[in-house]
Amino acid sequence: LGHRWEEVLDAYRDVNALFGDIVKVTPSSKCVGDLALFLINKHLKASDVLDVDLDYPDSVVGLMEGRLGFPHRGFPKAVQAKILKGLTPLKERPSSALPPADLDLVKTTKRLDDERVSSSLLYPKVFDDYQNFCADETAACAYLPTPVFFYGLPLGETVAVQIPRDLAPAELDTTTSANDDDDVVVKLTLKRVGPL
Repeated sequence: LGHRWEEVLDAYRDVNALFGDIVKVTPSSKCVGDLALFLINKHLKASDVLDVDLDYPDSVVGLMEGRLGFPHRGFPKAVQAKILKGLTPLKERPSSALPPADLDLVKTTKRLDDERVSSSLLYPKVFDDYQNFCADETAACAYLPTPVFFYGLPLGETVAVQIPRDLAPAELDTTTSANDDDDVVVKLTLKRVGPL
């Protein structure tokens, strides 16, 4: 939708107003953006939400349920009811029923670094979808820096990536010494330039 950027900006503004001009931090601003993009793709406006029946994005339903917390004035009741379609909003903060997270257990059982442990706990479905993609395409994807993953490397650029020994393809020379995490430094040259 990059070629329709002005329309995206207008839709974001209108969805924000529809939601009651909520405080926007990363999760809530994503929900506003998700609905804006969803509506644009369906050739609808924020003002159409109360008039049409749609299967809203999970992030938007979660927001209206209170899974990101509750705005101090609440959500507009008609908008909340339309999006929730009979679901009951939470009555207490969403984390109150969660057990304490065992970060060390998650780190060792899933073989994740600290950043990925946090991501797996905060966004379990998104993280699992990403991990499944990596497993289907190549496990090495999970170790690429985000810009390299999405855009590839410009000609002449290099990137250093640590991949655990058991994920390195067998045809590569993995005889370099492993570090404490059993990672091996592998140097390779890719002939293909561009996104994966």
